[in-house]
Amino acid sequence: MNRVGFMGGSDANTLINRPEDWHKLWLVKTGREQPEDLSHVFPVQLGNFTENFHMDWIDRKALVPSIGKRQAQFHEIINGVPYQGTVDAITGGEEAIIEVKHVSGRLGNLQAYAEYYMPQMQLYMRLSKIPRCFFSVIMGNQEPQVMMIRANTAAQEEVLYLCQKFWWFVENDKPIEDTDTVTFDKIDWSQVNMDDLVAYDFSSKNSWMAETYNYIQHEESAKEFDRAKKALREMIPDDARQVTGGGVTATRARNGSVRFKVESSS
Repeated sequence: MNRVGFMGGSDANTLINRPEDWHKLWLVKTGREQPEDLSHVFPVQLGNFTENFHMDWIDRKALVPSIGKRQAQFHEIINGVPYQGTVDAITGGEEAIIEVKHVSGRLGNLQAYAEYYMPQMQLYMRLSKIPRCFFSVIMGNQEPQVMMIRANTAAQEEVLYLCQKFWWFVENDKPIEDTDTVTFDKIDWSQVNMDDLVAYDFSSKNSWMAETYNYIQHEESAKEFDRAKKALREMIPDDARQVTGGGVTATRARNGSVRFKVESSS
């Protein structure tokens, strides 16, 4: 596969998620090395094989708007950097792009995968001028989970900036040695709209910080309280209306529910 002469979505993912691979990517983009042969990598080939089935399924189950064109390509030169993007599909009304992934589930949940592939999705929305992306993930053999992600100008600019920073090394044929340290601030995806929701950081909100302290301090005692309550309930005989002892009274109601009361010490 020829990957010389442009930056693509998977390249953006590499730059942002794996900065230690900038040199390896530079070797590929300058034609010094061929891209890694993935034809014998099972997870990659499995994802390729299931891609059309994946899209057919989310289309049939109406998890996304009706699917129109598949494998749509977009090209654009932005700030001197040539970009090329091939989106998995575009909805019939061209109001959203669709990206599908078949993953192991290692990252844990849909949001974690959305953030991992966010550079690719934001770049594709920028190139296509389409403001929404339906991101669908199959984790292992589970049914697809879908999230709607909106274009975010600030996030797109950060992705483009890092691509431009990397492309300078390609254009000037300046090696990025393995010993070079590539540093940049981690992109904050919190303000990217996912399913019409955004994330908040309340680290500077005093009331939130005070209550989180209380929550953490009492979490273990709350767990122990629930455990003791469950153990006491299991010890109550089936024919007991009331059980007392140790400063606690357990009373069974007609519907079978049990209410515990701590006896007053005064």
